[in-house]
Amino acid sequence: IIGATGFSRDITTRVTHENQIKQKEKNLLEAQKIAKVGSWRLNTQNNQVEWTRELYKMFKLDPTLPPPALTEHKKLFTPESWERLSNSIDLAISKGLPYELELQTLKNDDTIGWMWTRAEIEKNKNGEIIAIHGVAQDITEKRKTSEKLLYISYHDSLTGLYNRRYYEDNLEKLDIAENYPLTIVMSDINGLKLVNDAFGHSAGDKLLISAAKVISNSCRETDMVARIGGDEFIIAMPNTSELEAEKIIKEINIKTKKITIESIELSISFGFATKNHTEIDIHETFRSAEDQMYRVKLLEI
Repeated sequence: IIGATGFSRDITTRVTHENQIKQKEKNLLEAQKIAKVGSWRLNTQNNQVEWTRELYKMFKLDPTLPPPALTEHKKLFTPESWERLSNSIDLAISKGLPYELELQTLKNDDTIGWMWTRAEIEKNKNGEIIAIHGVAQDITEKRKTSEKLLYISYHDSLTGLYNRRYYEDNLEKLDIAENYPLTIVMSDINGLKLVNDAFGHSAGDKLLISAAKVISNSCRETDMVARIGGDEFIIAMPNTSELEAEKIIKEINIKTKKITIESIELSISFGFATKNHTEIDIHETFRSAEDQMYRVKLLEI
């Protein structure tokens, strides 16, 4: 009886311990569900992959199935993201380097998302790397919000063109030898105040929107077009000579003659200057373009 009692106590202790472990696992999975964070493990010796349920949700895969083999993970990411991830995995296995990445994912329903993942290595008692384990979180909505805020901060709300902030933040990035000749074109809408005073700001807005469309549609993808003031627009044209810029300006002027707002013909004054050498200050090029624009504007008014 004493032996049986001791055996019963051992079983009770073991069952209690197992129940505690199960409860901890349940709590961990519940916490992952709330935080929308999944965990994973890669056995580096046999390439066996383990996923928690949240990872299945991120990729919209059936959680009753085994996780995709490592060789199939390539299908879960865009090519650029898979290259970054596979390189990081290789470095983790060969050098024990942890990593933290934001990756673009390809979900099972053909939608594209974003994932944040962080991983560290796991060693045995001999110091040998036996696994990589980490966590992952779906940050698709976070990225969308971030991209939306970035778009708002860099775009003019009326015309949809880039704004002054974007122009100022990116002009120096364009100012490199590979882009010379770099031509700066300044433009100013004629008669905007007259239209606003006579027909209201809604008519003036139509004038601005029409000007933005004509200018942007006449430029190339490599050109940076921005509205930097109430009636001022700027175009930064990489690898564009003065002759080429003048040709584009003439095309814009031809198109503007076909546009009228409240019976007033759209009219835009242009000035431009070109930077051909590193020694020239890009801001001086801007000022030269602006000065020429004002001279042209005086003649056209």
